[in-house]
Order: sequence, then structure tokens, then C-alpha cells
Amino acid sequence: MRYPGPTARGTLPGVTAATSSIFISRIKGLPMLDPNGDQVGRVRDVVIQNRTGNRAPRVKGLVVELFAMRRIFVPMARVRSIQALQVIISGLVNTRRFEVREHEVLVADNLFDRTVDRPGADAPETIFDVAIRLVRGRDWEVAEVALQTVARRPFARPHVSIVDWTELPDLFGDEFAGGLAAASAAPAADGR
Repeated sequence: MRYPGPTARGTLPGVTAATSSIFISRIKGLPMLDPNGDQVGRVRDVVIQNRTGNRAPRVKGLVVELFAMRRIFVPMARVRSIQALQVIISGLVNTRRFEVREHEVLVADNLFDRTVDRPGADAPETIFDVAIRLVRGRDWEVAEVALQTVARRPFARPHVSIVDWTELPDLFGDEFAGGLAAASAAPAADGR
């Protein structure tokens, strides 16, 4: 799927609060601005946490890299809008260094390029991207996963398919998230 680009107002085309999905690769690297328009840093990753009861994993917040090359956590409750060219937040930001907590997963660092076996698929696939959506208020959750088949011939274009997160039950289980959180090596204080 080709990205159509920003609209005249700079928002993602077709993104509404009720039905939108935003792929993480689109917001990774975007500048994060405070309400005055001053740049706080750049979005580097998205933190998700699995939930029980066959509910979609919850997006807890964004990992933002400050100008001093320090990564901090910004909860999704502080994110006022996600636009094509920027992410705008409200309120104050805690500048303590980010650290992954138990049962949390960094999407770009831990899930991108990970090989998965989807039930009903012919061959193993690689996670190409993950989409999140706004469900109500300021609650975000994982919506879809973009999977890429491994190219069997050199220079062949791999096939990309977008599936619902429920089609990958092994990916979003508690055991998987706990193992990834323990394996993530992020330094010092927790920033939340």
C-alpha cells in the first residue's frame, strides 16, 4: 500500500478517531511538539502491553529521543494529536530516562523484522509494520500487523499482507511479552 502523503492541513488522510489505523513506521522519527510548537524530541518507538481476555494489546505510550540523545517515555494520555508531519502533546513531560517495564514490548525494537508463523500461511513471515488505532478518548490499541513473505528469488519483491492482530496468537501472548521485556536492555530510571 502506497502512502498518499499529507493533506493540506498536514493530517494523515482518512484518519478519524473512530476508524483510523496508523502504522508505526509512519510516526517513527516524527518530531514531537509541545502545545507552544517547540520541539521536545523525536518519536523513536511505541510501547505496548498485552491484556487478558482476548483484548487487543494496549498502547501505553511513545519513546521519545531528546536532543541530548536521552530517551524518555511519553504516555498516550499526553498525546493530543498525531499528524503526518508531527506529534503534538499536552502538559509537562517527565525527562527521566526510559526503561522497559515487565510485560511491556517496544514495537520497533522488538517486533519489527521478527519471523512469525501465522496459522494458515504457507511459509514463515516477517513482521514489516504494526498499526495502532484510537478506540475511545485517548486509549490506543494494536489494530493490525503487516507481514512480509521472505523472497525466495534474489531481487524479487516480497509480498506484504496486512492481517488483524488476532491472527497472530503466539505473538501477543503473555509469555512472549515477558520474555521480550526481560531481554530488552534499557538503562537506568523508569521515566514514568
